Parts: sequence; C-alpha cells; structure tokens
Amino acid sequence: MNSMTSLTQMKQEILPTSNYLGILLRREFAESRGWYSTFAVIWFVGLWILPIFDHPGYLVFLGLLLVFLRTASQVGIDVLDGTEEFTFTQPPTRADVFLSRMLPTAIFLLISGVLGSLAIAFNLPQMLWSICFSGGLVEPFRPVMSDIWYPMAVLLPLTSHVFTGGIAAMSTSRNTIGVAGVVGCVLAWLIAWPAFLLVDGRSNIV
Repeated sequence: MNSMTSLTQMKQEILPTSNYLGILLRREFAESRGWYSTFAVIWFVGLWILPIFDHPGYLVFLGLLLVFLRTASQVGIDVLDGTEEFTFTQPPTRADVFLSRMLPTAIFLLISGVLGSLAIAFNLPQMLWSICFSGGLVEPFRPVMSDIWYPMAVLLPLTSHVFTGGIAAMSTSRNTIGVAGVVGCVLAWLIAWPAFLLVDGRSNIV
C-alpha cells in the first residue's frame, strides 16, 4: 500500500494534475478516430454530396445512432474489460477520466449538429451544386415547417449522450452498460421532446 502511494505521489510530482485531462483527451480522440471518421463521411455524403436529406431529423438520427453505438462502451470500457480497479489507482482523477471519454463525442455531436442544421436551413448544399449543375437535387428544398427541429438536431443527441454516459459511468455490470445506450436515448427523448413542444407552442410537427 505504501509503495503504491509513493508511486502515485511520484507520478503527480513528475506530471502536474492539470495535464492529465489533456493527455487523456488526446488518447480518446486517437482511439475513436475511426468512429468519428465514419460518421463524418456519412454526414458529409448525406448532406453535401447527395443532398437528399432535407430535414434535421436526419441529424437527430445520426447523432442518436452514434450515441447508441459508442458512448456507453467508451465510458464503461473499464467495466467491460474488467480493469476498473486498475484504472482508478492511476493518478488521473475519476473526473478527468469521465470528461476525457465524454468530451470527444460531445464535440463531434455539437459541430456536426450545428453545421448540419445551418446547411439544411439555408439550403447551402443546393446553392453550391447549382453553381455547376441544374436539376431536381439542386433546387431549394421546401423549408421545414417547424423550427423546433433545428435545436433538436443539436440538443437531443447531446442530451442522450449525457444520459448514456452518466448511466455507463455509474454502472458496475456489463449488462447495464449494454442497455445504457437505449435507456439514455429514450430518457432524452421523453424529456426533450415535450419540452421543445412546450417552447414551440405547437403540437403538429412535420
């Protein structure tokens, strides 16, 4: 026990605690690069190369799919691998570990949701393609009837990500982590959707 404490103190003296989060973030971005690259390609092709998705619901679907597939396994990887006790004997705090696993996906969801919503709202893909081509796909799409979908495209995936990550972080069993994605997405939908309906003031969302 004393040797473990001495080793921890030595590591803290060598590397200030404030640097751990940055190191962990770089590692998480590197390990998740394949996931983000895949979803970025799907997002880019669906919105810009083949501009056939004229509704922010497409962004909601992509965001929820990423959360469902990635968040729980990313946050709860220690439980899944059986290395939880070892991980938390290291100098980085639990907060550092949790934030480093939550922030990369949150940043991706925020950027893709905001840029995608702007592209759909202002028909930016059609405007770019119309410079070189003319045809049905480059004609401006009809506007989305309710503006509620644009904040939903950003906030609903992020809310699902937070719920899913929180459930996975508190889980001590693999089974719980396995269903965390479903539970997080359902909870976010049940909470966010009525709230947006109340703000929007309409019940007919198209």
